[in-house]
Amino acid sequence: MMAAVRQGLDRQDVHESLRRASHAAAQAMKEGGVPNPLRELIAKDPVLGPLAPRLDEVLDGSRHVGRAPEQVLEFVSGEVDPLLDRHCDLLGAKSEVRV
Repeated sequence: MMAAVRQGLDRQDVHESLRRASHAAAQAMKEGGVPNPLRELIAKDPVLGPLAPRLDEVLDGSRHVGRAPEQVLEFVSGEVDPLLDRHCDLLGAKSEVRV
C-alpha cells in the first residue's frame, strides 16, 4: 500500500482494491484449491495495475521486517547467551524419563 501511495495513487482507492483482491484470492483458494492468485489479481486491477512491474520487490517479505533481525541478535546476545554460559555444564547432558 505504501509503495502505491508513493507512486501517487490514492490511499483509500488502493486500500479498497487490495481488500477486494485479497478477499477474491482467499475465496478462490477456498473454493478451488488453487494457488494464491493475488499477484494476478493485483496486476489486473485498474488501480493497482501500475504496481505490477514492481510486485516481486513490493511483496518481498524480507523488506518488511524492520529491525527484527537486529532485535533477535540483541536478545540472543543479551539474554540467551548469558543463560547458556551460566548453565554450560548442562549442555550435552543426557536424561531419561520413565513412566
